[in-house]
Amino acid sequence: MEKQEHPISQRIRILIDSFADGNQRHFAEKIGITPSAISDLFGKRKNTPGTEMLQKIAAAYKNVSMDWLLNGEEPMIMSGYMHKDPVQAVEEAQEASRERFYHLNRLKRIRELRGISLDEAAKAFGITADELHKIEWAVEGTGKYVWDVEFHEAASQLYRVSLDYLVGDPDLEMLQRLIEAESRKGYHGVPMVTVDSDQRENIAMVSTQAEASYPTRYLEQEFYHKLPAFSIPLPQFRNATFRAFEVTGNSMSPTLYPQSWVIARFVDLQAESIQEGYIYVIVTHAAVVVKRVIDRRKERGAFALQSDNEEYPTFDQAASEVLEMWRVQAGINFQFPNTRFAMVRKVASLEADMRYVMDRLQQRPDNEE
Repeated sequence: MEKQEHPISQRIRILIDSFADGNQRHFAEKIGITPSAISDLFGKRKNTPGTEMLQKIAAAYKNVSMDWLLNGEEPMIMSGYMHKDPVQAVEEAQEASRERFYHLNRLKRIRELRGISLDEAAKAFGITADELHKIEWAVEGTGKYVWDVEFHEAASQLYRVSLDYLVGDPDLEMLQRLIEAESRKGYHGVPMVTVDSDQRENIAMVSTQAEASYPTRYLEQEFYHKLPAFSIPLPQFRNATFRAFEVTGNSMSPTLYPQSWVIARFVDLQAESIQEGYIYVIVTHAAVVVKRVIDRRKERGAFALQSDNEEYPTFDQAASEVLEMWRVQAGINFQFPNTRFAMVRKVASLEADMRYVMDRLQQRPDNEE
């Protein structure tokens, strides 16, 4: 495969055409290097421009932007500005280039930690493997993908990390330790926890607002430190990991109402069987839902999710999209139906109907059959 010109060399060629009428020798003399050093950028060798050459270009052409030369950032010419220190100008541009490379290259490291191949990731993003390779290695000419919001959102979902984690300064060692723990457990939903002063696990409270970001931030320790937490000194809440989730909507009424809370125990789906018909909290990439669960993984690779409110239909949730599952152990309700009153009302209604029927029967003529 023929070696390609370095992107910086391509921009040096533009400088040669713009300021030396395409004459490489004249350009080399202008910046103070040998003509062969310039020709080696474009000949068979296709060398990478060194720092010394870049500094000489900055000294000779003080109005040429080093951000443009090194990173392709427009504009090429800085109107009304000239380098005071060519060495500093190149160093600043190189630092910007390193930061950009670090951001993009860590996409590759996160992908590899997740065990996702280049082809699999590219297919998920809707681009070619070659385009994703260029993005991961910060190759010039892929800016439309590099800083695209939709691309980063897709990456955060595919790699199961939050957008803030992806574009910020992620702790890759922490992610590696987490994935190692996931591998040992055999299930990718190993829960993050916080502990109290006695090193006992807290029960983190995931409110409706927190649930919106939970599917993308459930792997971040920092996320849990911001959540309120509590403990319950009862034997039912020992020897397991528990989490509290706020209920949204009325799909589980009359069992659970909006703003109710459920306290649920983490379920390792590889080690435990689902107790069919019981209530679980199911975390997917898209949402956090509270439903009764029927296990249909063997039949069709899915969980059937049922609501207690008959107005809501049962639906299948692909097992491969489930990030975490928690079995509800207890609930906190702020609305209780008056079932006794409801029963009395039904009996009264039945009594009224029976009385009506009896009256009609008594009014029938004796000769009616």
